[in-house]
Amino acid sequence: MNSALSEMMRIIYVSFLIAILSGCGADHGDITARINEKKEYWDKLVVAEISRNAKKEQVIKWLTEKGRKATYVEEDNLVYSMVDVVPPNSLVCSEWKIILEISLNENLEYENHKFEQVGMCL
Repeated sequence: MNSALSEMMRIIYVSFLIAILSGCGADHGDITARINEKKEYWDKLVVAEISRNAKKEQVIKWLTEKGRKATYVEEDNLVYSMVDVVPPNSLVCSEWKIILEISLNENLEYENHKFEQVGMCL
């Protein structure tokens, strides 16, 4: 009896862990669409407002003017900024953060950019 109860508890525990761990990566409703909307919005802003030869200082100033904090990583010539937050879509994730990564060339001028999303999940 004790081993059957122990086995049942183990199955419940493993099932619970699988549900928790898979919840953040799953597409619940429109979360992917909302994340993509935010990325598209910021992509259009970057393309329209940051010139191809913008210096590092100009990039950081632009982000600051948008009310965003910029972090420069000298070893990689990258500027990072959390540009937006998407509200949660489940109990598993508290929010999704949209991170803008701007690559600079050897002259510390804008080269290109990309976005990442990070789920703040259990």
